[in-house]
Amino acid sequence: MQGDILSALAHVPNIVQKYASGELEFGQSSWKAILIKPYGRLLEQRDEPQLYAQSTYDMAVAIEGCAERYVAHRDVTSNNILIHKGRGVMGDFSAAKVCWFCCVALYLGL
Repeated sequence: MQGDILSALAHVPNIVQKYASGELEFGQSSWKAILIKPYGRLLEQRDEPQLYAQSTYDMAVAIEGCAERYVAHRDVTSNNILIHKGRGVMGDFSAAKVCWFCCVALYLGL
């Protein structure tokens, strides 16, 4: 599901992109894995205020792009903001949902 949502958001700025995906097996366990890009680090309390301001703006752009594609991230926290080359990148779409209400509201211009 997360991979499908990332595929739908492929051209949205400031969102991680799916680079590859597949199924991993270890012993008798298997799970789906997604390799994302760009790689980054988490936003940290010691970061400069300018980086906080830039990443906040970047998250607003990412959320707007998600809304235009009817996706609700549902977990926008500092743990899901990656810093890459001084910009904020939204990651971890495991809680994301396609928002059908948003589809209707945007279609009707509400």
